[in-house]
Amino acid sequence: MMPGFVITPCIPSSAARSLSYRTAAVDETDTNSYSFASQDFGTADANRHLIIAITGEAVSGSIAISSVTIGGVSATITVQASSDDATKGVAGIAIAAVPSGATGTVAVTFNANARYAGIAVWAAYNLASATAVDTASSTSGTADPTSLNVDTAINDFVIAVGRSDNASSAAWTGVTKRFDLTYGGTDEHTGGDHTATTAETPRTVQYNMSSAGRACGVAAVFR
Repeated sequence: MMPGFVITPCIPSSAARSLSYRTAAVDETDTNSYSFASQDFGTADANRHLIIAITGEAVSGSIAISSVTIGGVSATITVQASSDDATKGVAGIAIAAVPSGATGTVAVTFNANARYAGIAVWAAYNLASATAVDTASSTSGTADPTSLNVDTAINDFVIAVGRSDNASSAAWTGVTKRFDLTYGGTDEHTGGDHTATTAETPRTVQYNMSSAGRACGVAAVFR
């Protein structure tokens, strides 16, 4: 080595986190087990997690999400909320590490028959953890808006989803609306996301129905 010459080792920096909304779908099969085939999973990557937003409505009685698989991988149900009104709907968010596959099947099982169900798919890359750092849920019934406030740090990802039995065009506060689909005639499956540019305690997140109805919703923060 030449005198005065120093070799500085190359230390790779951690890869940047990113979030990509992919697709949404609804189904009116009237069953407790829904299978959404050929869903867009985005670019395969060793550090990819898929985040699924889910809604459904019971045929009768209460309803909850029992299990979710994404591309054949069992997912963790991060948060869910069942509405405490006559419609008995449910909203939830699930996540799994799914490194391979550009498309695949999202399978959702409920604890009771659902008249219809909906999903939405996000691909998240280079998360520090699959465990949400904050969640919110609301079974607000006829209250409008549905409040889903969460705490965020810079570069956190917020995912939010809601359903209502009497809405057709939702407005969201605090997230960018990514999908707004109708099932069962007038029932709504809607949600969005936000990448935090500042720390907020809380970040105001609200699901605003287009007309009076009965709603529930959830939000989760990942980093």
